[in-house]
Amino acid sequence: MPAPASEERNYLFRSKKPIVQKDGSTSEKHHWWICKQCHAAHDNSGGKIAAPSLVRDRADAYRSHLKRCPFHRGEALVVSAIEEPRSTISSAQSIPSFGSSSSSTAKQQKRMSDFFLSVEVQRSFERDLLEFQSECALPVYFIEKPSTKRLFARMPQYGLPSRKEIGGRMLKTNAETAEQASNANLRECQEETGGRVNFLCDVWQNVARLHLLACHLFLFGVLVQFELLSCDSNHHGIAIAKQMEEAIARALALGWIVRAAITDDAGQCARARRILALRWPNIVFLRCFAHDVNNLVKAVLKTVFKTVTKQAATVTATLNSSSSKWLVRQ
Repeated sequence: MPAPASEERNYLFRSKKPIVQKDGSTSEKHHWWICKQCHAAHDNSGGKIAAPSLVRDRADAYRSHLKRCPFHRGEALVVSAIEEPRSTISSAQSIPSFGSSSSSTAKQQKRMSDFFLSVEVQRSFERDLLEFQSECALPVYFIEKPSTKRLFARMPQYGLPSRKEIGGRMLKTNAETAEQASNANLRECQEETGGRVNFLCDVWQNVARLHLLACHLFLFGVLVQFELLSCDSNHHGIAIAKQMEEAIARALALGWIVRAAITDDAGQCARARRILALRWPNIVFLRCFAHDVNNLVKAVLKTVFKTVTKQAATVTATLNSSSSKWLVRQ
């Protein structure tokens, strides 16, 4: 399926000149594109302005040309939206403070910090942007949307990161910071209350159909994602018990006081609990009762709820199709 046309293509039109490949061949699908603003300026000038340059049929080529095009009004609006807040900030910084002379302020040399943010402030902005994406459940490619670029073009100084940076450097850096903060909260709760940490473990499947073993540490409402291990094709009882034992040993080595381990009630998980209960007598191994509650509710609603909803739908259809004379008048 071909990629959807970018919004920048609206500012260009397709020429009749095809693109010649390296082997000398041409294709009707690939033609050079011309900027509408450059073409209009060339025609209106009577040939005084050079002919518009040819642009390849790629989204990055469109954006590159529009950034350099002096006749593109949309780019001029974005530039004005950026320069206006910056001029406001610089003028606000040049206002003399109370008790200072205006002559000394006017003669003060400008610094780079008056126009650009520091590295720490930029990293703080990237962390807030990543948290915004996570809380709003936005995909990574939202950063490439034209509406996102137009929004951040009105925000002075802050540099909008790319999609690769969000999913790479920013995610890695801020994930480590978030992990350290959550571990500190759980450790503080363990030390203040003297409680024992619960080790939660469950096997699930991601969108790539890979089996993963998720390990969490929980105490008095504070939850920490401890580890995420790959099970591959070995997700039977013995393999799960081995991975759980290694994860519990690592948790104890880090100073966590684990006294309870909770897993799913599936057959392989029950077998893993029975194996580990003999090897770790000081830890209580329990099954998760939430699955039993879900199965109970599912069994009840499968019969009763289905019957009730069917009767309600029948009554509603009968009343809607009947005449008003059959209804009781108040």
